[in-house]
Amino acid sequence: MVTARSAERRWAATALALLACVALGCGGGSEQAVRLVVISPHRDEIREEVALGFQDWFAERTGARLKQASQALRAEPKHPDHAAVARLLADWSPADLEARGIAGPLRQWQKQPDADTAATLATALDAWQRDPDAARVRVAWQDIGGGTSQIARYVRSSFEAQPDGIGIDLVFGGGTDIYLRFASQGLLQPVDLSHLTRGRIPPTLHGVPLYDEQGRWYGPVISSFGILSNREVLRRLGIDEPPRTWSDLGRPELAGWVGAGDPRLTGSVHMVYEIILQGDGWEEGFRKLLRLGANAHSFIRDSGTLTRSVVTGDTATAGNIDVNALSAVGRNPEMMVFVLPVVEQRKNAEGKLVRNGGTVINADAIAMLKGAPRPGLARAFMEFTLSDACQKLFLLLPGVPGGPRRFPLCRLSVVEALYRGFPPEQRSVGAANPFQQTDALRYNSQLGQQRWDALNDLIGAFIVDAQDELSAAWHAILRSGLPAETIQRLSAELFEPPCTEAELAAHAKRIAQGDPHARTMQVNDWSEQARQRYRRIRAETERR
Repeated sequence: MVTARSAERRWAATALALLACVALGCGGGSEQAVRLVVISPHRDEIREEVALGFQDWFAERTGARLKQASQALRAEPKHPDHAAVARLLADWSPADLEARGIAGPLRQWQKQPDADTAATLATALDAWQRDPDAARVRVAWQDIGGGTSQIARYVRSSFEAQPDGIGIDLVFGGGTDIYLRFASQGLLQPVDLSHLTRGRIPPTLHGVPLYDEQGRWYGPVISSFGILSNREVLRRLGIDEPPRTWSDLGRPELAGWVGAGDPRLTGSVHMVYEIILQGDGWEEGFRKLLRLGANAHSFIRDSGTLTRSVVTGDTATAGNIDVNALSAVGRNPEMMVFVLPVVEQRKNAEGKLVRNGGTVINADAIAMLKGAPRPGLARAFMEFTLSDACQKLFLLLPGVPGGPRRFPLCRLSVVEALYRGFPPEQRSVGAANPFQQTDALRYNSQLGQQRWDALNDLIGAFIVDAQDELSAAWHAILRSGLPAETIQRLSAELFEPPCTEAELAAHAKRIAQGDPHARTMQVNDWSEQARQRYRRIRAETERR
């Protein structure tokens, strides 16, 4: 009998083999090029600039290390533990050394360290250094056709099929929540990069970790989340000011004009929804999510398409990650605007002043997967992403010394000193500086990762899959002409959270315990509740 789980495992194994073949260039390419396999939700411009930058950086480092190792061997031929030789070898696999004619001389020298074996090895290193392809590296970006949420599912199911390793070296991008989950599942390989973080990159920013204390993941860049708007579309709708709070996305005049994404498919959109919940609390936050869903034009599959929907005018506004939004603003600053939601202050039922809303500053991480085919090269890539060479690619504009070749990457650096070293007009992010952000929400990463799948289930069932009926009920209320008190009552019923935060936590626990039947039953129940509610309210509205 073929179960859903066994089918998923066989799919993972087959897809892994096929994708690896495509990514690694089966049947062609230079034998000299060393391939590093990276799975990432990053857009093509970031992939291209980072890959080219890494090639240059790694070639320069390898050349310097080859020279240092050769000199050390000639100076101290009988010392089999040369630090210079060890540094060189750390980046390369035994197969790489064999292909470059180094493995044999190395074994002889390690077995019998003397002047003759050292000279032979040094000569082999000199020949390697003269080879123009000596340090050629190819970064193979493995694409599974989806964003962070799909990458998380793919990695997890692939490890179920191949527990010792899945043929991928690194995961790069997608926030931090999935990395916390991967770390708890033992899917990440710790790497000590403290020499790059110590005194240079703070362990936390606004209460959010920038890297893992055990070295299982690091955050080379920082993400923020805000609202991207098209001024021209807003003007046609009679709206003078762009939305500045998450509450604004639920305003009646934006009905049908809000861009939204499916959190089951895109991690950055999931983060927007989690930020709203953590910033406003469960009850008020979920009401805002329901209002956003009722106003949604449609729910799309990835954050890049979400950005384009605002740029092309199909939607007027959307919650968005800064990297996509700032690129859109940079291309058309007169029409596009990106706002980090401000904190709203109001009095609660007890008359106390409370703060709601805001945004988070969150690391966008990188990690080595368990069983990485090329752990030395993977470590080198991680070192590069934290180096000033790569940090400048993220932060600076093309044409600025150290900046990218062609594309502004619009990423926030984790090195505070770079913001002091380069004025806003030289940065692709303009004046944005996460180290000077004052209204950042203290995001609870642990809570976010614990309920990631459960929240996707709830939003998927109650908002995304039932959006047509949710939107129809909302439009019926807006068009009804009913007395204000009746509209207020019906709206309150329409946007009532479907469960408590504790009930969602119980669902998350069932998922963690591996109970697919209970999970499916709960999702089906939420779906039925949603449709019954939306149909009842629409019918009541239209009867009056």
